[in-house]
Amino acid sequence: MRVTNGLNNSTGETLFNWRMVDKTLTKAAITEELIYNCYDREQTERISKLLTGDSNKEKLKRLADERSELILIGPSYTAKEEAKKVRLEGNQSVSAGDFKSAIKQYTEAIKLDPTEACHFGNRSLANLRLGRNAKALDDAKISIKIDKDYAKGYQRLAEVYLDLKKYKEAYCALKASLIKDPGNEKTKQLVEETKKIMAEKKISITEAEARSRATELTLGMNLDEKLEGNENKTLKEDAKLKSATATKAKVTESKEEKKAPVTSKERIPVTESKRTEEVKAKESKHVKAAQEDIKGENKEYEKFFEDYVSNKDKARSLFQNGQYKEATDEYKSCLRILEKVHATNSTIPKAEFESRSAVINNNIAICYKQSKSHRDTINYTTKVINSPYAIKELKIKAYTLRAQANEEIEMLPMAKDDWMKVKELQPDNKEAAKAINRIKSAIEGDNLVYEINDELETFKQKGNELFKASKNI
Repeated sequence: MRVTNGLNNSTGETLFNWRMVDKTLTKAAITEELIYNCYDREQTERISKLLTGDSNKEKLKRLADERSELILIGPSYTAKEEAKKVRLEGNQSVSAGDFKSAIKQYTEAIKLDPTEACHFGNRSLANLRLGRNAKALDDAKISIKIDKDYAKGYQRLAEVYLDLKKYKEAYCALKASLIKDPGNEKTKQLVEETKKIMAEKKISITEAEARSRATELTLGMNLDEKLEGNENKTLKEDAKLKSATATKAKVTESKEEKKAPVTSKERIPVTESKRTEEVKAKESKHVKAAQEDIKGENKEYEKFFEDYVSNKDKARSLFQNGQYKEATDEYKSCLRILEKVHATNSTIPKAEFESRSAVINNNIAICYKQSKSHRDTINYTTKVINSPYAIKELKIKAYTLRAQANEEIEMLPMAKDDWMKVKELQPDNKEAAKAINRIKSAIEGDNLVYEINDELETFKQKGNELFKASKNI
């Protein structure tokens, strides 16, 4: 039996899914299952705080603490290899159509290594095949939360949404998968199939909105909340556009009528139907022109986006090969592409442009760190820190990089402030805690040296004065 993992963030109480229960289980057994399926350190810590009292709860508390530590430092090499072996056995069970066995094997792999996204992604597929959509959805979401670059996780999420008939969500999740893996043929095929279904069911979403939602999803934002209740948003926008163009047409027509000389022929009343046809013709012309503009912008965006992905992949490859200067240049070209897209395409939300820029700025900072260009590291991380669209994980990384750079150039007070910010954003960050203590000791040591030097300087001045006085005697 599996339970839906998770906690209520507002109350800290555990949330259980009692569906699929095939035997009576104690609360302790359910809690243990929940702990084993946690992937987030904060979750396990909250569970640990809730478990106090009798020996049974103490045992579960120790388990929660152990899992929390495992998530923080990662599994041992042996555990990781064992988890991989069990996962491959699960893959064989899926191939044989034995999804129940596969779920058990993937669950065992998760117990051994809860930091591997594909364990959750594979279990999502097995749950989906058994019709357990709620559990499949949970696992798909967990997989992409663990690893935001896990393209198959977004595909798994889309497959669940398709089964739930949430076509807009599925389409955006597939777009997110293509952002991470642009050449995946299966994902492309699913995109086309989903588009066809949406067209048949008259479900509309603009490409710009889909791209924006997909980008937000890859940055860890909640897709369900973003799209919920917005099925007819595009249709409403079209209606608004038509209304505006119709009003404009009527005003223009009215002005033309006033300017035109009145003849006996024109005094004949124009029928309402004829006037409506004229307005519709003008309205149609304006709408078509607006649609053509949007199509042109979308095509231009697609071209820019292809260049952006290509340059980003090239930069990553150069970085991995230790070519940090070349990687920096490629990442900077990504920024130029983003700036050009932002300047020429009005359909792209500012959040998408800013969040992508924050990611690239952090990557540039990492390249400069490897090249020992500490001032440049500070400049680019500061851009990320000041960005209102940079997510928490990016800011933690930026503060860490800037703190390290400030330490290198011996700007200890500034380094200490940055490490304090890391600690504030991520209280369990051990590197930050050690760095703060280290810098405090260094600053105290420097202060002691300054005091000794000041005393020596005072003695030196007194000695010089005595020497001068003795010469005058």
